Amino acid sequence: MAARRFFLSRRAGADLDSIADYLAKHNRRAARRVLQELGETFLSLAKNPELGNRRDDLHPLIRTFTPSRPASNYIVFYYPRADGVEVSDVIHAARDWPNMFATGER
Repeated sequence: MAARRFFLSRRAGADLDSIADYLAKHNRRAARRVLQELGETFLSLAKNPELGNRRDDLHPLIRTFTPSRPASNYIVFYYPRADGVEVSDVIHAARDWPNMFATGER
């Protein structure tokens, strides 16, 4: 059996770039730690795609997962795939993400 992997959508890649830029302005070490935890979260989700909560109210088949500290301020949105997961978005939990999905922004 092939190794399970994670795939990043363009939007998720842009989200990670924004997170890195914002955090690095304040604390480069913190930015590295958050991004490292997010990467480890993506790997865990690829191996166990059912870990998160299914949120069909946002989009069919999408799931959400909150990483451990120091990335626990973010929510990972992803879709299970036969070969892992596709991470579609990484959004700060304080944002109005339900509305972002409802209005089609995400």
